[in-house]
Amino acid sequence: MLNILLTLLIVAMQGSCVSPDVFLINKYAGDKTIKVKMLNGNGKAVQNLDESFVINSDALISMKFIEQTQYQTTFDLEKISGDSIIFYLYNTETDFKKYSFMQFILTNTGYAVKLNEQIIAQSDSIQIKQGKNYKIKIQSEGNLLNFSIDCADIKFQKVFLKATEYIMVKTDGKSKFKIKNLDFEKNFH
Repeated sequence: MLNILLTLLIVAMQGSCVSPDVFLINKYAGDKTIKVKMLNGNGKAVQNLDESFVINSDALISMKFIEQTQYQTTFDLEKISGDSIIFYLYNTETDFKKYSFMQFILTNTGYAVKLNEQIIAQSDSIQIKQGKNYKIKIQSEGNLLNFSIDCADIKFQKVFLKATEYIMVKTDGKSKFKIKNLDFEKNFH
């Protein structure tokens, strides 16, 4: 009887196991740990062994920079497939759609920056190509915001939005991207 109960318990535990919807990047780097959370289903992002992760198609994830709202983050972005990726700044995981104030949209045909759903900057000078590595830098400090793609800087002043420790990332139904070498620094200015 005990063997049957143990077998049933093991089978029940195996059947209830699912992949986690949260993983940590830089977990051994002291105060530079970044929490990555999938907000629209498990498997929307997959962590690799080299502290990088792949964002699958039709994904909405959050990257939380633990206890930091004024920071500079850098990472490498590589398009595996698809058309576009959107970075949402000055946002939180809760009420995401209600508070999507600042968006950086990177596509095959160029980029656009939206503030409160209005396009405030756009260009076709930076186009995201498959298999190419792009160095992204986002610096948020008070009312100043700097978004860099490789050597191209997009700077904004007087943003007047509350800073948060989150960057939200969304892909469309066809897109898949890899983020690697994710790091951040505190701003001390």
